[in-house]
Amino acid sequence: MIDRYWREPQRIVERLNVCGTLELMSPAHPGADPADGHVLRDAVDGGACVPATSLAGALSRYLRQQDPALAAELFGTRGEASPLIIADAVGEPVALERRGGLRLDAADKQLYELELIPAGARFELAFELLIDETKPADMTWEAYERLPVEQRNSALAARRERLCRGLAALLQGLERGEIRLGARQRRGLGRCCAHDWRVWSYDLTSPDGLLDWLSGDWPERHERSGSTLAEKLGVIATGIDRGRRLEVTAEFSFSGSLLIRAGPAADDQGIYLRPLHRPGPGEPAQEPVVPGSTLAGVLRRRALRIATTLADDRAAACRFVEDLFGGPPEKPRAGRLSVEEAAIDRAHVQPLVKARRRADRLTGGSPPGAVWHEAPLFADGAARLRLTLTIDEPADADIGLILLLLKDLWTGDLPLGSESGIGRGRLQGRWARLRRVEASAPAEWRLRPAGRGLAVEADGVSADLQRFVGAFNAALMGGAS
Repeated sequence: MIDRYWREPQRIVERLNVCGTLELMSPAHPGADPADGHVLRDAVDGGACVPATSLAGALSRYLRQQDPALAAELFGTRGEASPLIIADAVGEPVALERRGGLRLDAADKQLYELELIPAGARFELAFELLIDETKPADMTWEAYERLPVEQRNSALAARRERLCRGLAALLQGLERGEIRLGARQRRGLGRCCAHDWRVWSYDLTSPDGLLDWLSGDWPERHERSGSTLAEKLGVIATGIDRGRRLEVTAEFSFSGSLLIRAGPAADDQGIYLRPLHRPGPGEPAQEPVVPGSTLAGVLRRRALRIATTLADDRAAACRFVEDLFGGPPEKPRAGRLSVEEAAIDRAHVQPLVKARRRADRLTGGSPPGAVWHEAPLFADGAARLRLTLTIDEPADADIGLILLLLKDLWTGDLPLGSESGIGRGRLQGRWARLRRVEASAPAEWRLRPAGRGLAVEADGVSADLQRFVGAFNAALMGGAS
C-alpha cells in the first residue's frame, strides 16, 4: 500500500522569484462568493488581501484560453503539484466601498451588501517558479539517469523555456490589464495592471545558490537584469490571442438629471436617496459612477423586450439574450458581454436636494409624514457619460442587437437609473465607435450626429451596419438562438 502512493521527490535545480506591484484600475471584490459580501483582510494591520486562489484562478483561466497544455504544465494537473507558487497579495489598509445588491436567484429577491476594494489600491505580488527535472512517464529514474548528459540537459532547458514562457505570458497579461480579478468581472469590476517587476534566480545545484535561497536573502548578485520582464526571464516576449471580439465605445451627454441610487437608507443629513459615488483612482475625492451592473441591467431588459417582440418563439428569444448577457438566475452562467463602469466628471454635475411626497394609490392624496429627500445629479452642458462594452466571439446577429440598443440610448428612448418616469436619465449621443477585432476581417465604424441624422465613417463597409441588423431580425424571426 505504501509503494502504491510513493512518489519520487522533486529534483529542483533552479528557483525563480518574481515580485511586482499590482494596482487596481476599478473596484474589485476578490472573494470567492460575491453574495458573501466581505473582503478578506490581513490579520496584522487590516490591509485588504487578494487571496492566492483568486490570482491562480484568474491566471490559469487566461492561459488556458490560448495554450491548455502549457497551462496544465504550469499550474499542475490532478495528482501533480504546480511548479508555480503564488502568495497572497496584501495591500495597505484602505477604506472599502460598500454597494447594495439584489439576489435575483433567491425566492424573495434578498438584498445584500458587497464590500469592494477601491480603485487605486496597491498590492505586492510574489511568485516562485520551480524548475525541476522531469522524466517521461513510461521511464524509470534509473533509466533516465543512464541517458546521455546532453540529452538530459536539452530536456531540462526545454522545460525551463516552456515554464518561463508561460509565466512571462501571464505577467505580461497583468501588465496590459488583460486579466481581471474577483467577482463581476463582466460588470466592470476587477480591472488591474501590474508593474515594477523584479526577478531573482537561484541555482540550487551550487552550494552558494542553495545557501542564499535558504537564508531568505535576495542579494543583487541573484537579480536578473533586463529592460523588460521577458528579458529578465530569458524568453522571447509573447502575447496571448484574446480571440474575436467587438469593442464598442460611445459618449453621451445629458442636460437633465440622473440618479443612480447608492442605497435606500437615510444619511446623517436626512437624505434618503443619494447618487452612487466611488473614490477616484489615486484621489480621495468621490466621483459619481454608473456601475456596470446598472448599465448591463438596462441593456438586458431592453434587449429582451426587442427580442421577444420580433421572435416567433419567445423561448428562443430568451435563449438568444441569455447567451449574450448571461444565464438565467436558476442556472447562472457567464455571458459574452462585458460592460465597464462609467465615471462622470464631478466638475460638470451638481447634486441638488429635492423633497418628494409619496402618494396614496387609493385616494390620490398623501398620508401624513410621507415625505423624503433625494439628491439627483443635475448636469451642465459639458457633462459626459462614456459607455464601454465588449462582446467575445460576436456573431452578426449580436452586433445587430447592440446597434439597436445603442440607437435607443442615443435617442433618449432608453433612460438610465431611477425615476425615469419623471424624466431622469435621458441621454443624447455625441459619438460612437464600433471596432471588430479579428485576424481575417477587422473593421471599424464611427458614428457622429449630422443634422437630424447620423454620419457613418467606416474603415470597413458602412452598409455592414444594416446587414448586422438584418441578421438579427432573421435570427429572431426564424426562431434561431
